[in-house]
Amino acid sequence: DAFRHIIWNTLIGKYYGGKKKSVSKGVDMAREFTNIHEDCNRKANQPEYDQEMDYHNNWIGRDYFQSIASIKKKKRRFWFTKKWLECPSNSTIKSAIKKKVDGAKKVSKDVSAIKSVSKYTPVYYN
Repeated sequence: DAFRHIIWNTLIGKYYGGKKKSVSKGVDMAREFTNIHEDCNRKANQPEYDQEMDYHNNWIGRDYFQSIASIKKKKRRFWFTKKWLECPSNSTIKSAIKKKVDGAKKVSKDVSAIKSVSKYTPVYYN
């Protein structure tokens, strides 16, 4: 579950940010889209600790995307400037996120237990 939430946010950021040629727009879209998803889960009576875990891992995905992506620019003729998002391949992203998740912390089904973990550490429970 942690892997799924982290990669989901990273890839939304990558593809939307690439389309808009903006890392911040990619992060904003990932946040907006996944927060709507989590809010719908809350309305469907998802336990509070489960929602907190999802928000935590979603944030890690967006933070990771910001750390690996950048907008590159190249001056063209006259007033034209070419812009593009530079980001690692999906397989590189997948491997890096898997390493992050391999170091995830198992927590109890309690909101305070999730909040006590570093915001950079993925969390999960059984």
